[in-house]
Amino acid sequence: MVYCDTDSIIFYRISIYCIYHILRYGFQNKKKEDDLL
Repeated sequence: MVYCDTDSIIFYRISIYCIYHILRYGFQNKKKEDDLL
């Protein structure tokens, strides 16, 4: 039971990290495009 809970927490944290990274990367790209314009 504890192992399953730990797995869920790890998966949740990885998902949050991936989403944060994607949003941040996309935001940086948009900012660069705005600077070029």
